[in-house]
Amino acid sequence: MVSSTSYASATIVNAIGLGKGGAFAIGLPLKANVRLEGGPSEIIAENDFLKLCAKKALAQLGSDSGLIIEVSSEIPIARGLGSSSAVSNAVVSATLKALGEHLPPLAVIDIAVRASIEAGVSITGAFDDAAASFLGGGVLTDNTENQLLKSFELPDYRVMICVPEEKLLTSSVPVERMKLLKPFISPVWDMAFQGRVEDAMVLNGFSYSAVLGYDPKVIIDCLDAGARAAAIAGKGPAIVALVERARANDVASVLEGHGKVLECGLVRKRDDI
Repeated sequence: MVSSTSYASATIVNAIGLGKGGAFAIGLPLKANVRLEGGPSEIIAENDFLKLCAKKALAQLGSDSGLIIEVSSEIPIARGLGSSSAVSNAVVSATLKALGEHLPPLAVIDIAVRASIEAGVSITGAFDDAAASFLGGGVLTDNTENQLLKSFELPDYRVMICVPEEKLLTSSVPVERMKLLKPFISPVWDMAFQGRVEDAMVLNGFSYSAVLGYDPKVIIDCLDAGARAAAIAGKGPAIVALVERARANDVASVLEGHGKVLECGLVRKRDDI
């Protein structure tokens, strides 16, 4: 059995409105274990999405090997934290490893993104989330072309995450309303590309909160408590705040009234893939 790990991601700029996005990896891991076993094209897994990811990897290599797939994860699902991207990355990567093959990281991500689109678990394919999840660090991307435009590292923040009880499935996202933000999100993305990542994250959070019906007051409350940035994660409803260590408890106190609070670190650019 071989394994591959990917991570949750948090949003800098949501790509649905503009087609360009940004995200960074956070320390909530997901591990996929894959073992070659069974008859030709026999894939044993917990759900169809895992099977589809493996099939995409097998098709890339022209293989019909049988597989057993197991996944363990610390990422809350349907909260905007890139759980689907993490799944597809890890399963594709582990499947390739099980077959003794190695592809460049961006090639792995490309397969994973295609699986997410086909499965309907992502609107744009979430190339920004997938790239951050697998590569680590922060990324800015063109999701329409699956291009990595910029990678970078954030300061050594703590990441405070609020996970509400409610979930938001991709099928329920008001895509056309989100696309109305395109002319307003474009300068926000430019701001991120120029290095003002925290500012872009906050403005993106306000913009998409309005469209998705979330109360933006929590963003202001986090900033007032000392956060350097705060925003909804992806389509939500999770909230992510970037905080200097000394202010982590203050921001956690703000978020506790909105859901379960998790704390983790950033995931730096990876050299293990």
